[in-house]
Amino acid sequence: MQEYVVYHFDDEERYQEEINYPDIEVHKRVHAEFKEEINEYARILEEEGFTEEKIQELGARLMTWLIMHVGKADQKIGEYVKAREGVQ
Repeated sequence: MQEYVVYHFDDEERYQEEINYPDIEVHKRVHAEFKEEINEYARILEEEGFTEEKIQELGARLMTWLIMHVGKADQKIGEYVKAREGVQ
């Protein structure tokens, strides 16, 4: 999962650079903070093992983050592209 997060974020950030997305630095900061959070979960799971509590906590955190980030921040990228291309 750690590798996928990095791959996905890097890909998304490259796209934002290509389209000159004005909020790219904010978006990069949010990505960096989430990467740190995922790395912390990985460290905890490696040190303490895969407990049901930690797996549920991680799952809930991932779901919340996906809903909030994709539903808000990533939507803004789409809106920017549509506005730039004059699409309604």
